[in-house]
Amino acid sequence: MWKVVAAVVALLVLACAGALVLGGYGGFEYFRLEKVEAEQEAVAARIEAADEAAGGRQAAACELGEVAYAARDFGRAITHLDECLEQAPGNAAALLMRGKSYAQLERYERAEIDIALAAEIDGTSVEAWRTLAWTRVRTGDDRGAIEAIDRWLALVPGAAEALHMRADCAYRLGSMQEALRDAARACDLGAQEGCALQERIRSAGRR
Repeated sequence: MWKVVAAVVALLVLACAGALVLGGYGGFEYFRLEKVEAEQEAVAARIEAADEAAGGRQAAACELGEVAYAARDFGRAITHLDECLEQAPGNAAALLMRGKSYAQLERYERAEIDIALAAEIDGTSVEAWRTLAWTRVRTGDDRGAIEAIDRWLALVPGAAEALHMRADCAYRLGSMQEALRDAARACDLGAQEGCALQERIRSAGRR
């Protein structure tokens, strides 16, 4: 009989020990998982803070570039816009402004790169196509200027300035009929430069 009692006692002791071991392991796992979750939350918070800081720096750089451009400090504008575009390379407005800054400094080739990219990113920007056309005229690329003007006129069909500029490009390329047509349309829309060009083309045709 005592052997049976001893066996029962031994089983109870083993069961209690197992429960303690399992309980201890379960507690360890709980605290370990809790620690992992806390570490993940801390990492997420650091990432979010870094993103906010980067966004703040970007916004500040873009704003400072705009202020410098308005003050006609084009060199400083380029410096700030460089930083702005490091954070957001697809910022069409910043690209356009930096391109215009380069153009004001007569660095037309560099200006064209930025402005063409801005126009590609935001194809609905009239200012981008207008400035690209103006820049290409400055580099003597009349055909490229006409391509940009065509996009400009697709957005604003009655833009007298665009028609006059396209007429001027066509005139220099020797396309007299196209030049006369656009000059006449610009003149009809009230652009005195168009009227003057129209008369110059007619005079050239009479000679």
